[in-house]
Amino acid sequence: MPMLIGMVVFTICLKYIFQTFKWSEIAYILRSAKLLWLLVAGSLSILLFWFFRSLRWLVLLKAVGVHVCFLNLYFCTAMSLTVSTLTPLQSGEILKIELLRRQNLMDRSTGYSSLLLERVLDVFVISIIAVVGAIYHMYFNLDQASFWVVLAGFITLIILVISLLLKIKARFVTTEWMKQMPLYAYDGRTVFIVMVITFCSWAMVAIGWQVCLFSISLHLALGEIIFMVASLSIINVLSFVPGAVGVFEVGVTAFLLHFGQNAALAQTGAIILRFQLLLIVVLGAIHYVLWKYWKTGGDLQCNRPQGRPD
Repeated sequence: MPMLIGMVVFTICLKYIFQTFKWSEIAYILRSAKLLWLLVAGSLSILLFWFFRSLRWLVLLKAVGVHVCFLNLYFCTAMSLTVSTLTPLQSGEILKIELLRRQNLMDRSTGYSSLLLERVLDVFVISIIAVVGAIYHMYFNLDQASFWVVLAGFITLIILVISLLLKIKARFVTTEWMKQMPLYAYDGRTVFIVMVITFCSWAMVAIGWQVCLFSISLHLALGEIIFMVASLSIINVLSFVPGAVGVFEVGVTAFLLHFGQNAALAQTGAIILRFQLLLIVVLGAIHYVLWKYWKTGGDLQCNRPQGRPD
């Protein structure tokens, strides 16, 4: 079913793109893009995002007594995040766990428990940003009566979802594999620290998008960019389309049109942000080569094996 949904969504979005995008005007705008600014500043924002994600993982692993060299964590995180941009539901991020497990540096239960908490934090943070941003924009675009009705609907929906989750029996938690996951080791202080780091990492994504759009002289407030990043992150994952191809371009165009940009510039913005994905892939490939070099040279052997790989 998810594959069928993904194929339908992909077909609809692709048809929309080829029928409505003004390709001649897009090409004209792209010719005047600040390429050097896009490459340098865009790459820096990606590297900083990877840095914060690596730092977050370092904190989570230390909380359960796993000590891994930060450089090794960084390389594994960079490569896994590169793969995750091309896989449905960003499932490629499990690569970092398997890479460290093969080096006898952690077991699967520790790795997947940290990844589970990371995913929960990401969902929590981007959901808060998306909801707050939606409420903010509705406040200025709706009359007062409609705003309060929609806000009440938001609150009711949240209460219903929480109530439903509390009533559902989480059967998967009773499996032996889940029982071995050391989620109990994450105290309030650790969760707070990684939540702050999570906000910082998503801020880097927003700054990266702002930089890319600035390269074609498209100026948006950082608040608008953050709202767009959070909303599209949710939409892209739920689309079940690998890399959110088509879905991302349509979503970006819709948001930029909503923010008052003309059609050609909004569509070019979608193309330029898709270019950032290519930049991620290139940087990921470079990191893979560097990781293989350092690993072969023995410079990543500052790690101590923790636990039994399974």
